[in-house]
Amino acid sequence: MRMNPLALRHSWQGFNNLFDLLNWTLACPMVAGKEGVVKKASWFVLVPFLLLLLAPLCCEHKDEPSIPEISCTPYVSENDVSFYRRFEPEHGGIDLSATREIAIRAVCSGKFLKKLYYHPTSLRWQVNCEILLGDFAVDCLFEPGNQVSQEVGRAQFDALVADGTMVVAGDLLGRLFLAAGNDIALLHFGVRYRPTTRTDCPLDYCTNEVKVQLQALAQRDHPGWEVCVGN
Repeated sequence: MRMNPLALRHSWQGFNNLFDLLNWTLACPMVAGKEGVVKKASWFVLVPFLLLLLAPLCCEHKDEPSIPEISCTPYVSENDVSFYRRFEPEHGGIDLSATREIAIRAVCSGKFLKKLYYHPTSLRWQVNCEILLGDFAVDCLFEPGNQVSQEVGRAQFDALVADGTMVVAGDLLGRLFLAAGNDIALLHFGVRYRPTTRTDCPLDYCTNEVKVQLQALAQRDHPGWEVCVGN
Protein backbone atom coordinates (compact mmCIF):
# COMPACT_ATOMS: atom_id res chain seq x y z
CA MET A 1 0.00 0.00 0.00
CA ARG A 2 1.31 3.41 -0.94
CA MET A 3 0.18 6.96 -1.52
CA ASN A 4 -0.10 8.28 -5.04
CA PRO A 5 2.91 10.63 -5.35
CA LEU A 6 1.21 12.76 -8.00
CA ALA A 7 -1.82 13.29 -5.80
CA LEU A 8 0.47 14.04 -2.86
CA ARG A 9 2.38 16.73 -4.77
CA HIS A 10 -0.76 18.46 -6.08
CA SER A 11 -2.45 18.29 -2.68
CA TRP A 12 0.42 20.09 -0.96
CA GLN A 13 0.51 22.70 -3.73
CA GLY A 14 -3.22 23.28 -3.30
CA PHE A 15 -2.76 23.38 0.49
CA ASN A 16 -0.19 26.20 0.20
CA ASN A 17 -2.29 28.12 -2.32
CA LEU A 18 -5.32 27.89 -0.06
CA PHE A 19 -3.47 29.30 2.93
CA ASP A 20 -2.15 32.15 0.79
CA LEU A 21 -5.74 32.91 -0.15
CA LEU A 22 -6.88 32.66 3.46
CA ASN A 23 -4.18 35.01 4.71
CA TRP A 24 -5.04 37.48 1.97
CA THR A 25 -8.74 37.34 2.87
CA LEU A 26 -8.15 37.94 6.55
CA ALA A 27 -5.67 40.74 5.86
CA CYS A 28 -8.12 42.72 3.67
CA PRO A 29 -9.88 45.74 5.16
CA MET A 30 -13.06 44.67 6.83
CA VAL A 31 -16.34 45.55 5.18
CA ALA A 32 -19.06 47.05 7.29
CA GLY A 33 -19.92 44.81 10.15
CA LYS A 34 -18.14 43.08 12.91
CA GLU A 35 -14.62 41.92 12.10
CA GLY A 36 -15.14 38.62 13.87
CA VAL A 37 -18.19 37.79 11.77
CA VAL A 38 -16.25 38.36 8.53
CA LYS A 39 -13.33 36.21 9.67
CA LYS A 40 -15.63 33.40 10.73
CA ALA A 41 -17.43 33.54 7.38
CA SER A 42 -14.08 33.28 5.58
CA TRP A 43 -13.21 30.17 7.51
CA PHE A 44 -16.62 28.57 6.89
CA VAL A 45 -16.20 29.10 3.14
CA LEU A 46 -12.58 27.99 2.83
CA VAL A 47 -12.36 25.05 5.23
CA PRO A 48 -14.50 22.72 3.04
CA PHE A 49 -12.17 23.45 0.13
CA LEU A 50 -9.21 22.68 2.36
CA LEU A 51 -10.70 19.29 3.27
CA LEU A 52 -11.32 18.46 -0.38
CA LEU A 53 -7.72 19.27 -1.29
CA LEU A 54 -6.36 17.18 1.55
CA ALA A 55 -8.57 14.17 0.79
CA PRO A 56 -6.04 12.56 -1.61
CA LEU A 57 -3.48 12.56 1.22
CA CYS A 58 -5.74 10.28 3.21
CA CYS A 59 -6.50 7.88 0.39
CA GLU A 60 -4.31 4.87 -0.17
CA HIS A 61 -4.13 3.13 -3.50
CA LYS A 62 -3.75 -0.62 -3.79
CA ASP A 63 -0.80 -1.86 -5.80
CA GLU A 64 -2.69 -5.10 -6.37
CA PRO A 65 -4.85 -5.00 -9.51
CA SER A 66 -8.48 -6.06 -9.19
CA ILE A 67 -8.44 -8.03 -12.46
CA PRO A 68 -5.97 -10.90 -12.96
CA GLU A 69 -3.29 -10.65 -15.61
CA ILE A 70 -2.17 -14.08 -16.82
CA SER A 71 1.45 -13.45 -17.70
CA CYS A 72 2.75 -17.01 -18.07
CA THR A 73 1.40 -20.44 -18.98
CA PRO A 74 0.67 -22.98 -16.21
CA TYR A 75 3.10 -25.42 -17.82
CA VAL A 76 6.84 -24.81 -18.00
CA SER A 77 7.34 -26.22 -21.51
CA GLU A 78 4.88 -26.87 -24.33
CA ASN A 79 6.57 -30.27 -24.66
CA ASP A 80 5.09 -31.22 -21.28
CA VAL A 81 1.45 -30.95 -22.33
CA SER A 82 -1.12 -31.40 -25.05
CA PHE A 83 -4.17 -29.23 -25.68
CA TYR A 84 -7.06 -31.49 -24.66
CA ARG A 85 -10.29 -29.47 -24.46
CA ARG A 86 -11.17 -25.86 -25.27
CA PHE A 87 -13.32 -23.32 -23.44
CA GLU A 88 -17.05 -23.60 -24.17
CA PRO A 89 -20.11 -22.18 -22.40
CA GLU A 90 -20.73 -25.56 -20.75
CA HIS A 91 -17.04 -26.04 -19.95
CA GLY A 92 -15.68 -23.04 -18.10
CA GLY A 93 -12.00 -23.38 -18.93
CA ILE A 94 -9.45 -25.22 -21.03
CA ASP A 95 -7.99 -28.65 -20.30
CA LEU A 96 -4.33 -29.51 -20.78
CA SER A 97 -3.22 -33.14 -20.66
CA ALA A 98 0.05 -34.75 -19.63
CA THR A 99 1.31 -38.32 -19.99
CA ARG A 100 3.76 -38.04 -17.12
CA GLU A 101 4.29 -36.06 -13.91
CA ILE A 102 4.98 -32.39 -14.70
CA ALA A 103 5.60 -29.09 -12.92
CA ILE A 104 2.76 -26.55 -12.73
CA ARG A 105 3.29 -22.88 -11.96
CA ALA A 106 1.14 -19.90 -10.99
CA VAL A 107 -0.13 -17.93 -13.98
CA CYS A 108 -0.80 -14.72 -12.04
CA SER A 109 -0.44 -13.11 -8.64
CA GLY A 110 -2.86 -13.72 -5.79
CA LYS A 111 -3.77 -15.98 -2.88
CA PHE A 112 -3.50 -19.70 -3.59
CA LEU A 113 -6.18 -21.94 -2.15
CA LYS A 114 -6.61 -25.71 -2.54
CA LYS A 115 -9.23 -28.29 -1.64
CA LEU A 116 -9.34 -32.07 -1.92
CA TYR A 117 -12.49 -32.89 -3.88
CA TYR A 118 -14.44 -35.98 -4.88
CA HIS A 119 -15.99 -35.59 -8.33
CA PRO A 120 -19.55 -36.99 -8.03
CA THR A 121 -20.02 -37.86 -11.71
CA SER A 122 -16.50 -38.92 -12.68
CA LEU A 123 -16.13 -40.84 -9.38
CA ARG A 124 -12.56 -39.74 -8.81
CA TRP A 125 -10.57 -37.67 -6.32
CA GLN A 126 -8.88 -34.48 -7.51
CA VAL A 127 -7.53 -31.22 -6.09
CA ASN A 128 -9.42 -28.03 -6.90
CA CYS A 129 -7.18 -24.98 -6.66
CA GLU A 130 -7.73 -21.29 -7.28
CA ILE A 131 -5.70 -18.11 -7.22
CA LEU A 132 -7.84 -15.31 -5.78
CA LEU A 133 -7.51 -11.71 -6.92
CA GLY A 134 -10.31 -9.32 -5.96
CA ASP A 135 -13.62 -10.67 -7.24
CA PHE A 136 -11.86 -13.09 -9.61
CA ALA A 137 -10.52 -16.60 -9.25
CA VAL A 138 -8.13 -18.31 -11.65
CA ASP A 139 -9.02 -21.99 -11.41
CA CYS A 140 -6.39 -24.71 -11.65
CA LEU A 141 -7.90 -28.17 -11.13
CA PHE A 142 -5.41 -30.99 -10.71
CA GLU A 143 -6.88 -34.24 -12.06
CA PRO A 144 -4.29 -37.06 -11.82
CA GLY A 145 -6.45 -39.40 -13.95
CA ASN A 146 -9.94 -40.80 -14.48
CA GLN A 147 -9.59 -43.39 -11.73
CA VAL A 148 -8.06 -41.78 -8.67
CA SER A 149 -8.33 -43.05 -5.12
CA GLN A 150 -8.61 -40.82 -2.08
CA GLU A 151 -5.08 -41.81 -1.11
CA VAL A 152 -3.68 -40.62 -4.45
CA GLY A 153 -5.85 -37.51 -4.25
CA ARG A 154 -4.35 -36.74 -0.85
CA ALA A 155 -0.83 -37.24 -2.23
CA GLN A 156 -1.66 -34.78 -5.03
CA PHE A 157 -2.95 -32.31 -2.44
CA ASP A 158 0.25 -32.62 -0.39
CA ALA A 159 2.42 -32.15 -3.49
CA LEU A 160 1.20 -28.54 -3.87
CA VAL A 161 2.23 -25.42 -1.96
CA ALA A 162 0.43 -24.67 1.29
CA ASP A 163 -3.17 -23.47 1.30
CA GLY A 164 -3.26 -19.68 1.67
CA THR A 165 0.17 -19.06 0.09
CA MET A 166 0.58 -15.70 -1.67
CA VAL A 167 2.02 -16.37 -5.12
CA VAL A 168 3.22 -14.40 -8.12
CA ALA A 169 3.22 -15.41 -11.76
CA GLY A 170 5.88 -18.05 -12.42
CA ASP A 171 6.00 -19.43 -8.88
CA LEU A 172 6.02 -23.23 -8.74
CA LEU A 173 2.71 -24.51 -7.36
CA GLY A 174 3.82 -28.13 -7.35
CA ARG A 175 3.56 -31.13 -9.62
CA LEU A 176 0.64 -32.69 -11.46
CA PHE A 177 0.68 -36.42 -10.78
CA LEU A 178 -0.25 -39.24 -13.16
CA ALA A 179 -2.01 -41.88 -11.09
CA ALA A 180 -1.07 -45.50 -11.73
CA GLY A 181 -3.31 -47.20 -14.29
CA ASN A 182 -4.21 -43.95 -16.06
CA ASP A 183 -3.06 -42.82 -19.51
CA ILE A 184 -3.28 -39.05 -18.95
CA ALA A 185 -3.60 -36.46 -16.22
CA LEU A 186 -5.50 -33.20 -16.77
CA LEU A 187 -5.08 -29.62 -15.63
CA HIS A 188 -8.26 -27.60 -15.97
CA PHE A 189 -7.43 -23.91 -16.30
CA GLY A 190 -10.00 -21.07 -16.32
CA VAL A 191 -11.08 -17.68 -14.99
CA ARG A 192 -14.19 -17.20 -12.85
CA TYR A 193 -15.96 -14.03 -11.70
CA ARG A 194 -16.89 -15.04 -8.17
CA PRO A 195 -19.93 -12.80 -7.42
CA THR A 196 -21.91 -14.44 -10.24
CA THR A 197 -19.80 -17.62 -10.82
CA ARG A 198 -19.50 -16.51 -14.45
CA THR A 199 -16.65 -18.19 -16.32
CA ASP A 200 -14.70 -16.36 -19.02
CA CYS A 201 -12.32 -17.35 -21.78
CA PRO A 202 -8.85 -17.31 -20.21
CA LEU A 203 -7.47 -15.51 -23.28
CA ASP A 204 -9.40 -12.39 -22.21
CA TYR A 205 -7.01 -12.07 -19.25
CA CYS A 206 -3.76 -13.15 -20.92
CA THR A 207 -0.88 -11.03 -22.09
CA ASN A 208 -0.30 -11.10 -25.84
CA GLU A 209 2.64 -13.45 -25.40
CA VAL A 210 0.59 -16.01 -23.47
CA LYS A 211 -2.30 -15.74 -25.95
CA VAL A 212 0.07 -16.61 -28.77
CA GLN A 213 1.50 -19.56 -26.83
CA LEU A 214 -1.93 -21.05 -26.01
CA GLN A 215 -3.23 -20.52 -29.52
CA ALA A 216 -0.12 -22.17 -30.98
CA LEU A 217 -0.57 -25.15 -28.63
CA ALA A 218 -4.19 -25.59 -29.72
CA GLN A 219 -3.21 -25.39 -33.39
CA ARG A 220 -0.36 -27.86 -32.92
CA ASP A 221 -2.59 -30.55 -31.44
CA HIS A 222 -5.90 -29.71 -33.16
CA PRO A 223 -5.39 -27.77 -36.42
CA GLY A 224 -8.21 -25.31 -36.98
CA TRP A 225 -9.19 -25.14 -33.32
CA GLU A 226 -9.75 -21.91 -31.42
CA VAL A 227 -8.86 -21.85 -27.73
CA CYS A 228 -12.34 -20.59 -26.87
CA VAL A 229 -15.68 -21.05 -28.65
CA GLY A 230 -19.13 -19.67 -27.90
CA ASN A 231 -17.88 -17.02 -25.47
